[in-house]
Amino acid sequence: SSDISMKCILEYKAMYFIEISEDKYQKQYCDGTKITILADKQEVLINNNFSFFLKTHSSFVKLECLNRILELGFDIEKITCISDDNFCFFRGFKIIFYDWHTDFDLNKLQKSEVFYKSRLISGVIEYKSKIKTDDIFDYGLFEKKEDKISLKKAAKNHYKNDNFEIEENRIIKYLGKEKKVIVPEGITELGPCSFWDNKYIEEVILPDSLENYGGDTFYNCQNLRKVNIPSNVKVMGDNPFAGCPLVEITNLSNNFIYDKGLLFTSDKKTLISCSIKGDESELVIP
Repeated sequence: SSDISMKCILEYKAMYFIEISEDKYQKQYCDGTKITILADKQEVLINNNFSFFLKTHSSFVKLECLNRILELGFDIEKITCISDDNFCFFRGFKIIFYDWHTDFDLNKLQKSEVFYKSRLISGVIEYKSKIKTDDIFDYGLFEKKEDKISLKKAAKNHYKNDNFEIEENRIIKYLGKEKKVIVPEGITELGPCSFWDNKYIEEVILPDSLENYGGDTFYNCQNLRKVNIPSNVKVMGDNPFAGCPLVEITNLSNNFIYDKGLLFTSDKKTLISCSIKGDESELVIP
């Protein structure tokens, strides 16, 4: 259907694939690997050779996982059994791909196996993994390139604030009714829609530790007047300030440009947000 096709296109773009011709998307990585998506045929080519079909949810999760690994700087030769929809091998682990809404059955997770799933939500791709050696870990394979694998478990929530629902260092939901909200230092991510439709907040102060600004974050927060983009923010989802007619944004991140109500990525190739505040008769988008 057209809805499914549009969702696929949004996922390709979220992974920074470029549409080089109609229904043909491509991306080249630092090791020289080139992945091409033939959207009309639902085919994925690696270095111009057919690799797998994009016909199941797990195949899209696999594409996202391959993209994540290659973006870290690993060579494509480090990944084997790419042609199978449901799994591949990487750094001595068998990675098994799951639908996002399917719970991991950890009783079935074997040593040297990884359960992996991901999804696109509000313009940001998020993922979860479980990695088994002698114990079960959450992180260590897909975050950065290291010579030695260092596996870690999810950190315990140490924040004491009843106004927030927090998972590790991620704000899932703001539950309060304060006019001025101070998000605690140490938080690295605002989950999608985390302040959705809150009519009470007028100012939100975000910490320097923040790196990921989820999409639709402040959707329909009609009384929001002040919010900041801290200097360490690298990722931002779709239109985080939609429905905020009064908001003034202070941008401190070099990864974004805020000018006359328009919020762009630093290369000005992607428009993230357009303010509805002010009385300008026109806004010029380059």
